[in-house]
Amino acid sequence: MNKYDFNDIYFSDILRYYEGSIIICNNKGKLLLCSDGTCKLTGLSREELLSTTMQKLVEDGVFSNSSCLDCIEREEETISYLILNQDPNQGIYAYSVPIFDLNHKLIRIITFSQSEHFSVQYRNRVDELCRNMQQTFNTVLNSKKERSYIAESPTVKSAFEYAKKVAQTDASIMIYGESGTGKEVLAKYVHENSLRKNEIFVPVNCATIPDALMESEIFGYEKGSFTGASKSGKSGLFELANNGTLFLDEIGEMPLNLQPKLLRVLETGEIRKLGGITTKKVNVRIIAATNRKLLNMVEEGTFREDLYYRLNIIPITMPPLRKRVEDIEPLINFFLDIYNRKYHKAVTIDTVCKDGMTHYSWPGNVRELKNVIQRT
Repeated sequence: MNKYDFNDIYFSDILRYYEGSIIICNNKGKLLLCSDGTCKLTGLSREELLSTTMQKLVEDGVFSNSSCLDCIEREEETISYLILNQDPNQGIYAYSVPIFDLNHKLIRIITFSQSEHFSVQYRNRVDELCRNMQQTFNTVLNSKKERSYIAESPTVKSAFEYAKKVAQTDASIMIYGESGTGKEVLAKYVHENSLRKNEIFVPVNCATIPDALMESEIFGYEKGSFTGASKSGKSGLFELANNGTLFLDEIGEMPLNLQPKLLRVLETGEIRKLGGITTKKVNVRIIAATNRKLLNMVEEGTFREDLYYRLNIIPITMPPLRKRVEDIEPLINFFLDIYNRKYHKAVTIDTVCKDGMTHYSWPGNVRELKNVIQRT
């Protein structure tokens, strides 16, 4: 395999001038290279950074969590919101990309963290760098996307076939299904088959964001908007997802007082930051998901009727695993292959055990099955 020349002048220029952070790690999370921006963000020298691991940086509180470590575990693109140096006012979004060798083995992870004042000039240069590196390492990312879901069940096949048809539009999609059924997998599939497939996919779970922070996280805020706010203000998820897709998981958990603001964005394509007096145009495709019965919430007055109809333009349902038993054995084999390769094992599951797993109800759905296979 040909190796990318990390001393290339073009690459060195990116590491020096990129306004955010670039970190390149091996498949164990050991830092191999980092940009000047990484040093500024963390307050650590390049020597300190290149002598440590992402796991240690998380343990030491430099990062609250790591999209890089998530990427290593999942072997797919990941995006995370990170707190720097345990300071709630220092948050940044990190985007990690896996790089594979000719044998489809994960060998590198490239993590980009986007600063608030990220310039278009450097974004274009980083995008070009990513394309060059992926070609050089002969990444199998595209082939993985072709197998982005497992489906033998007619109902699931039908759901993904329908999703592919509607992906070419910009209409809002609402995905219904129990927790763990694969709603985010379906949302990513829509994005990957849409006209926005080369832009960013930003997932956010509304149930994990405290009500008091949700407005500032989704819409951003201006400097001085509230006590403890960053002096430079902050971009929200809509700005981060501009030209791409924003996936609002567990939309039923969005506070009632924020729902009119979301409705306004959907209707006008404009956002107004918390504490702001001006609006900004954004071009974002919305996919929402829920495990709740939104119509019942509308009747109860806990979810706005106008927002429901604005989001529910194209409804798609992901059935629970107990109603798609044809998929259980293929999913078992799929996850076995993933974890056998990851942990260098050769675990097998006999026919009797598979039969028992096929007849289990799986209340946690595909997520529960995945966790069981990982523990095997």
